[in-house]
Amino acid sequence: MKDDKTPQVESGPIKAFGVEISSRYARASELRELLDFCEGLAQMNVAQFVIRAFYDSGADLCQIETVPGFDHRYGEKMETIRGVGLMTLSQFEWDGFIEHKISTVPEVFA
Repeated sequence: MKDDKTPQVESGPIKAFGVEISSRYARASELRELLDFCEGLAQMNVAQFVIRAFYDSGADLCQIETVPGFDHRYGEKMETIRGVGLMTLSQFEWDGFIEHKISTVPEVFA
């Protein structure tokens, strides 16, 4: 590979299961994680609460944007989205905290 900023995947806007996804430097590994994330959201019936997931390649951090008004009143659904992130995304920001991928399945999915 030439450098870390050279796009590995070229395409227009991508929507997976209704969620807009993108990677700052179009890294294949980040897009793969984002696709897995969106598929997991759809399987758990919570994709409709996520508008966009953006992987900031420079920070190695995924930022997840939820629908307006989605907050702690949606506790179970919030935890489900977080759980999908923990299983699919290397590193992401959630509710003001930096989360990291885990190797064990969260109880909500067991």
